[in-house]
Amino acid sequence: MNNELPQTDANTSLTSSPIVNHPDDARAVPVEPRRFLTKTGLVILLLANAFFIALVLAYVVYITSSQLGLMEDPFLSSDPADWNLPDTTIFEDDVVSMPDTPVLYPDSNSYLGMYENVVSQPGVEWFTHPLLLSGIDYAYLLNNFEYEQLNFYQIGTYNGTPIVIADYSITEMGTAYEYAIYVGTPTSTVYRLANHTSKGFIGQMVADNERILIDTQTEFSALMFRPVLGDRLIPVEAIFASYGSVQGMFANSEYSADYRAAVFPEVSQNVEYEFIERTPYGPLYRKSIIQPEQGTAMSAFVIRGVGGIQVAYGYRPMTFVSDDRVPQITWSDGTQNMSRYRMDGLGSCGGGGPEVARERVLEEDLQYSGMTSDGRAVYSVINPNHKLIERVFAVTNGRVYTYDEATRTTVEREVTRAEMIEAYGVIIIENDLGEQMIFTHADYGPQAECGKPVIYLYPEATTTVSVSLDALITKSEPLYDNGWTVTAHPDGSLIHQGVPYESLYWDGYGNGQYPVFDKGYVVRTSEALALMGEHLSQMGFNEKEIADFKLFWVDHLPLTPYTQFSWIGTRGMNEMAPLTVSPRPDTVLRAFVDFKGLEEPISLPPQQLNKIERKGFTVTEWGGIIRQ
Repeated sequence: MNNELPQTDANTSLTSSPIVNHPDDARAVPVEPRRFLTKTGLVILLLANAFFIALVLAYVVYITSSQLGLMEDPFLSSDPADWNLPDTTIFEDDVVSMPDTPVLYPDSNSYLGMYENVVSQPGVEWFTHPLLLSGIDYAYLLNNFEYEQLNFYQIGTYNGTPIVIADYSITEMGTAYEYAIYVGTPTSTVYRLANHTSKGFIGQMVADNERILIDTQTEFSALMFRPVLGDRLIPVEAIFASYGSVQGMFANSEYSADYRAAVFPEVSQNVEYEFIERTPYGPLYRKSIIQPEQGTAMSAFVIRGVGGIQVAYGYRPMTFVSDDRVPQITWSDGTQNMSRYRMDGLGSCGGGGPEVARERVLEEDLQYSGMTSDGRAVYSVINPNHKLIERVFAVTNGRVYTYDEATRTTVEREVTRAEMIEAYGVIIIENDLGEQMIFTHADYGPQAECGKPVIYLYPEATTTVSVSLDALITKSEPLYDNGWTVTAHPDGSLIHQGVPYESLYWDGYGNGQYPVFDKGYVVRTSEALALMGEHLSQMGFNEKEIADFKLFWVDHLPLTPYTQFSWIGTRGMNEMAPLTVSPRPDTVLRAFVDFKGLEEPISLPPQQLNKIERKGFTVTEWGGIIRQ
């Protein structure tokens, strides 16, 4: 038996493998047998030597299986030592040495019956728990990032040939995940499946071994993540691979009880984890971050996929809410809603939600107020003493802020609870799971915007450059009209419609998800700007950019004795407020600071700050959050 996959050229598919393209199409593609033209004598001769040929074939199968570490077992040996791997790496000098041996935390759950609904495929067997592989090099890191680790785990077999996932997490002031699926062993032909590779896996960070062949068509049904829970939850796939966001291994995440016990045994009582149901891809789990004083919660969902991988899921987007955060609502009086609302609680400049009622709002506290464009009833909170009203005034002290376009200044005014209620200040709309989703009027909640993000452009030669953001822009300089088009010079100077500028400035709200910080810095407020400047220098910002940053933020720091702050880096900003620049820059460096005042210092583990080398056409951006 030859367990090596059919030989093909790069960028071709395994068309002869019984791997199907959809769960409903489980037909194997037959391999066309070779045809031989024989004569009667040859037939007799072959029959006479059949026994000898059978012995030869048996010997070949034995040798091939031994080389692959398969032996008599139709699947890969559980001990990578049986793979007969070379003693030295198969790469040359550009290989970055790996950090310490990667850790795979134990996962004692047997998951008995949890994968009964997973669609089967001929020749494909999935492991229940992943097998951590050491010394395996399907791909390698291009740059020496000490905080990076490229890990390999076997998660199943195809006709005895290993199915391996390569993944790494980017801990750049937040965490992002990249992954790829390979079929084969390092001592045989190996294919990387393009349809099971995240968009950022191959690029500036990671490269395939030159022996790897690329398969652009093959798909594993169990890895083709689609909506679950009656199509009410969808895979998070906006910036990742075709079929969902793989977030490393379940055993190494907070959703695993063993991991929680080992890493942070004192789990907050305000965080709950629960099993929801079995799906065609594995068991579905939910994490709820509870705000008991407000009676609300924010949820995240994952599926523990085959082989123990973790896949992120989320609510299906509401069709009545557009990117400008203006819900399409017809109010009871027949007027159309023109106001912006927040779905992420009293959050920040990106989306952290959606927020739902942990304790259902009672009918006596609600009043029917209208209908969404997709037919959902809208209720407004009319009890002035309800938690959802009280929390707003507890944060704002009854003061709201509006921006005066004429004077380009922010105007403060007082507001009453009655005024807020009359303006539909807090409304409730049920989502597809029957949960009460909470929408807070942007004019009455705490105004927290992305404060003065400033974009600098440094082309290698004078160039016409177009810049756009996936964000709700509330203020800009020069005027943001579906983007900016400027003439950019190598020294960073810009010309927009004949007017010179040093940078592109904007305020507003990002459309992506805002991170939750568990790392950062706490310093005396008098020392905060100096430390922020040091951090910006570590990241790669130049002296002018750092000076501009300090000049702006010196008047916006808290008045408290201490300041707590955390950074969002380039990848985090690309998720929260994606930036598009044409022509495409060679280097993009983005940093965003989130800070708040403290009366007393607290202890926080520091973030990993990573330097980006500025090469070629460079785009930089700094910004922060303004909590008014």
